[in-house]
Amino acid sequence: MKIGIDISQIVYQGTGVARFTKGLVEAILDEDQKNSWTFLFYSLRQNLDPLIEKKITAKGHKLVRWRLPPTFISFLTNNLRQLTKFFILHFKFLNSLDWFISSDWIEIPLKDVKKATIVHDLVFKRYPKTVNQKILKNQEKRFQYLEKEIALIFADSQVTKNDLTSFYKIDPQRIVVNLPGVIIFKPKKEDVKKTLKKYNI
Repeated sequence: MKIGIDISQIVYQGTGVARFTKGLVEAILDEDQKNSWTFLFYSLRQNLDPLIEKKITAKGHKLVRWRLPPTFISFLTNNLRQLTKFFILHFKFLNSLDWFISSDWIEIPLKDVKKATIVHDLVFKRYPKTVNQKILKNQEKRFQYLEKEIALIFADSQVTKNDLTSFYKIDPQRIVVNLPGVIIFKPKKEDVKKTLKKYNI
């Protein structure tokens, strides 16, 4: 099977979405022996980790880079969707896929490709006052397309699945709860001592 995935959020180091994306990419590269993957990465200034890039090539998969800012891609896909649909038709690597997995923020319109997406949470719905207005508007628009066009939705938790069926008319059968992995690390003894001393524990 030929599967495409948007991994652009991998560069936002320190965020949960970046850690999730990095872990997912590494799991795909380490574990999947059956499918052919196309990794889509767009950014104007950021670069993909060279080790991940090297691994994608070594495993025989494809990496596609667009030197465009995510804000521009978001504007195209959310505000100029009909024009974007026509534009995307010219990218054979996208339209020859069996499935495409979109990112948390951007929903790329594809004509004859089954689409999946990952939803981490619905903070913009539950707590709109805590969300930047620009992000809020983009998410509102994106979720309209998600509701109509996405065949499969991966939710980080049962709560997120419940929110999706509560706020939107989405069949629960289309939503799969896919719990994120856990990063386990053993801190150095000197770091533990410093932390205990710092907080007077």
